[in-house]
Amino acid sequence: MSFDEAADLAYFGAKVLHPATLVPAMRSNIPVWVLNSRNPECPGTEIVAHCGPPDGVKAITARRGVAIVDVEPVRWFAPELLREVFDVFERHQQSLDLLSASRDSLALLVSSVSGLPAIADELKGMANLSWENHKALVCLVGEQVRRRPEIASQAFRAIGDIEVRMICQGASERNISFLVDESRAEEAVHRLHRAFFSNSGPMLEPAASLAMCQAEWVWHGAD
Repeated sequence: MSFDEAADLAYFGAKVLHPATLVPAMRSNIPVWVLNSRNPECPGTEIVAHCGPPDGVKAITARRGVAIVDVEPVRWFAPELLREVFDVFERHQQSLDLLSASRDSLALLVSSVSGLPAIADELKGMANLSWENHKALVCLVGEQVRRRPEIASQAFRAIGDIEVRMICQGASERNISFLVDESRAEEAVHRLHRAFFSNSGPMLEPAASLAMCQAEWVWHGAD
């Protein structure tokens, strides 16, 4: 796995390595190994600067406890309204993890709903806010997965009966992400693992992974 792939995994919920901890190793091109203390015989996963030609999905992660916020303007989405929405979220120290926009609405992904009532009150008259919590962000990571349409097709066939929201494929070359209900996150990860890694090495069990780092790391060919 490359440093960039590992950084994407960390950003999308896998807590084993913080991206900043990789910076010294990246600068000096020093390989980093992720090992499993519960399975010391496993060779682990090597993180390097370059992994050679892209070979599809490397890992899958799911981050629970996120919420989707729908923003609908009272009239229309003018550029100044977008700026005001982002400014209000920043003033309330509410970070935005992902966004999706259409002609007449905006969907935002946040990690906490605690500040949303105050934000909704401040935007009253300009836009209406509604939100749903208990969502999970599922992410498939691998170099240039965006350039391989068969990957998205295979992924959504595997979870065809699970409702997905905020599909994001294009902001990065290395990942495809989408929202599911938190109650179906583990099922989605299992199905995706079977679809992409059924002929590879063993999988890190989601329950064990959640206990260690509050996120699933599903490695291709390693525990």
